[in-house]
Amino acid sequence: MPLAANDRKPTPKPQPLRRAAPLSWQPGLWRLPLFEHAAVLAGITDRTLSTDRIEQTLSFARAVVSADQVHGASLAAIESSSPSSVPIPGCDGLASSQSGLALVVRSADCLPLFAWDPVRRVIALAHVGWRGLARHLPIRLVTFLHTLYH
Repeated sequence: MPLAANDRKPTPKPQPLRRAAPLSWQPGLWRLPLFEHAAVLAGITDRTLSTDRIEQTLSFARAVVSADQVHGASLAAIESSSPSSVPIPGCDGLASSQSGLALVVRSADCLPLFAWDPVRRVIALAHVGWRGLARHLPIRLVTFLHTLYH
């Protein structure tokens, strides 16, 4: 039975965007402070940044969670903050509504895909190669966020 208009919860209004600070850089890491007003930090690394260095750089995070990156189209929702140095097996995409988590994917000739819902305060990150594109991973990622968090 559909909900009547007055039975629905009001959707929170997004906060206005503030002007972002310029890019900052340190060896192996570009920091994109585009979403800092929402406590979302996006970054890009090159091949010189080791996993240990990524974890040191993200030391402010409660946990660093990475995808196994199997060149497929599987996704995982991360809703706990138990630290683990083991990537989430069998997946190429991660989503979470938990603050303080750092989601990590690595990319060389594949695409890193980032999705963010500022109203629901949900983020997602995926490693999309040609197999992921053929299996509609970008669309699956958006559908995954919508199904889990809306």
